Amino acid sequence: MKTEKTSVVKKAGSATSAALHREISKNEDDNAAVEGAHKLEESGEGVYRLEQRSARRRKQWASRKRSRLERQERNRHRLHPIRSRRS
Repeated sequence: MKTEKTSVVKKAGSATSAALHREISKNEDDNAAVEGAHKLEESGEGVYRLEQRSARRRKQWASRKRSRLERQERNRHRLHPIRSRRS
């Protein structure tokens, strides 16, 4: 239920953001300062999205590495079981 609600909220936020950007784009030709601020804001949003993707990929990479190491460890024990020493 939480993901459904989250995706609806994200979609609404994205639609609102897109509408706002369109309105600003229409009027930014009249004012160089508005145009500069808008380009700067768009660049900042791009950097934020890039960082979000990068963080997600780092987590995925770490998870895959952990899974691979666990699988290798299981296979190693299967091939060479640990033997108890008798004294």
